[in-house]
Amino acid sequence: MTGDLIDGDLHARHADIAPLQRLRAKDGVFAIPGNHEYYFGHDLWMRQYASLGMTTLSNEHVLLSRSGATLALAGVNDLTAPRFGLPGPDFVKALKGVRLAASYIERSRLN
Repeated sequence: MTGDLIDGDLHARHADIAPLQRLRAKDGVFAIPGNHEYYFGHDLWMRQYASLGMTTLSNEHVLLSRSGATLALAGVNDLTAPRFGLPGPDFVKALKGVRLAASYIERSRLN
């Protein structure tokens, strides 16, 4: 899930997001912070998401593999993060260690 899961502080929205704990997915449930998470207490919300069984991704990635194929799922922080004393978006850090397919690299060179 990509950011802005909430619009309010944890105390006000705790019950609203409780049903998210029932989410299940074969490869896991992932949450990426959006600007609203920063406006309403980023660190508290990230801990809450983790307590609901979500894996949070902040300028980092996970590799998901299935049937011989691998997908890099990356979460990049929102542009508003530095306003709250937190790291801003960092694509290089989020993808560090990910090997790009040769076809993607070749297409990138052509553009």
